[in-house]
Amino acid sequence: MLRKYLLMCLLCLGLSFVFAEGVGETTDEPESPSMTYAQEVLDAQALIDEEDYQGAIDLLMPYVESHLDDADAFNLLGYSNRKLGDYEKGLEYYTKALELEPEHIGANEYLGELYLETGELDKAIERLTILGDAEACQQSCEAYLELKELVDSYQPEGTSSQN
Repeated sequence: MLRKYLLMCLLCLGLSFVFAEGVGETTDEPESPSMTYAQEVLDAQALIDEEDYQGAIDLLMPYVESHLDDADAFNLLGYSNRKLGDYEKGLEYYTKALELEPEHIGANEYLGELYLETGELDKAIERLTILGDAEACQQSCEAYLELKELVDSYQPEGTSSQN
């Protein structure tokens, strides 16, 4: 009898591990289960992570020609162009991403960074305000906090802090 009881306990314990698999694990997948990314966007993000910005641009350009409604792809194009020093194209693509999705977290953060890099603090603060008001961020998301730190520590080019 004890043997059957122990066997049942082990079986139940084993089943609980099977059904609990994945609970508490973290993944790199989008936070919202309804949000999906095209493979080209995922591949471009991987190239960006490797700092291959031109490779990301080369991958995304044909993709956005047939996916004119993908704010994430336009955001990545903006980011890649900005990282290569092409602020005009970066601005163009961030603007397109924000036309599609005005509260896009990444596009607002990175456009704010572009404005800081081009000496436009007031415009960077506008992006920070939008992030702070965005439903998905509300002054607590990583994008808001990172941009806020950059804005708070901003020094116009040619100046230095004197302590």
